[in-house]
Amino acid sequence: MLLESPDKARAWGVLFALSLRGDGVISGRVTLNKTLALLQRDGFPIENRFITKEKGPYDWHIHQDAKNLEEKKLLEITEKPTRHKSPITIYQLSEDGLSEVQEKYPARIESLPYKRIFKAKLEEIKNRFSEYSTPEIVDKVHQELLMDMEEEDARREMDDLVTDLMVARDTAETDRDSTCFICLNLLGSLDFAAESLKLAIKKTEGTNESSRNLIYFNAKDVLHWANKFPRHEHLRYCREGEGPLAAPREQLGYRLFCTEGLSSHYHILKPIRDEASLDEYIQIMSA
Repeated sequence: MLLESPDKARAWGVLFALSLRGDGVISGRVTLNKTLALLQRDGFPIENRFITKEKGPYDWHIHQDAKNLEEKKLLEITEKPTRHKSPITIYQLSEDGLSEVQEKYPARIESLPYKRIFKAKLEEIKNRFSEYSTPEIVDKVHQELLMDMEEEDARREMDDLVTDLMVARDTAETDRDSTCFICLNLLGSLDFAAESLKLAIKKTEGTNESSRNLIYFNAKDVLHWANKFPRHEHLRYCREGEGPLAAPREQLGYRLFCTEGLSSHYHILKPIRDEASLDEYIQIMSA
């Protein structure tokens, strides 16, 4: 196994990002950071912890991980002169790196839930980086994650979203049938999105951590899909992809999955998976 150090779980993302490009090449540290941040935002198992810099989500480990991968002959790093003072860093997947990706990573992606949506998101990310210039990508990512705003304005947007989520949650609580599969999913999604964003804002106040921005994006999408649920026929159970509101249910579940992953990864709030995590969730909410 080639990937054993320094951090296999984190470094795999660099190879995976490079494999998304037809030529296996990513030009620039900014573009590589953005690719990994967007993959993480959209639910892929990217283990980096991003902070907000001038050019958006950034983790210094990414370039160091790439250098370690280069030592293992899994990629090549070169520098290309530019019209500016600093050269641009070029990352290129090697044949061994491609073999590593093809051998191990398809199963990792296939094991994710909501595979249809994940595959569509991969295409969106690939298209974004082929269609737009780096400054355009930076601007778009900044807008989506509220990184183009003054801190006070971004905080207001996030606080407003928390309020909207809580109003929607209270409405869902009022209208719910305690035996309805759809009602419980809707209520749980809105509750977790509201609480994780609220805690992310509180825990990262005065810092440049990107967790609140990434959670904001997903919580906003949770609310978007929750609003697609009109009054519905109450059901005790229905399979994924079947029954009423199948498409918005899938999209809602996917964005909840992304929110839970980010909240857990950045130590904001653990998803409810069992009785122990439920007790912990209740304690945090009661504090």
